[in-house]
Amino acid sequence: SLKGYSPTVQKVINHINLNLSEPHTLKSLAALCHVSPSYLSSLFKQETGTTLIDYINTQRVNRAAQLLEQNNHSIAAVAEEVGILDVNYFTKIFKKTLGVTPTRYRREHKEK
Repeated sequence: SLKGYSPTVQKVINHINLNLSEPHTLKSLAALCHVSPSYLSSLFKQETGTTLIDYINTQRVNRAAQLLEQNNHSIAAVAEEVGILDVNYFTKIFKKTLGVTPTRYRREHKEK
């Protein structure tokens, strides 16, 4: 639920979640809300406890995990589907977020 957040942060979170595969920059998200990038950055961190980039990456990794369980697309295709074009970067943030590589995650969740 987004109840505890300011309208600005709610708008950003909704926009990110509805457009996960789109490229998001602090500048573009700030423009969407008619605020400065530095203001949005500090407001987002203050209200959510995480940075915008970490939030976006976590959302993308969680969506990618769902896709890895649901289909047999390549890791690169899944990465691209969640808006990350560099498969090495995708693997790095996936492992940082979930503690395993995308390949291992898929293998472990296919067995269940």
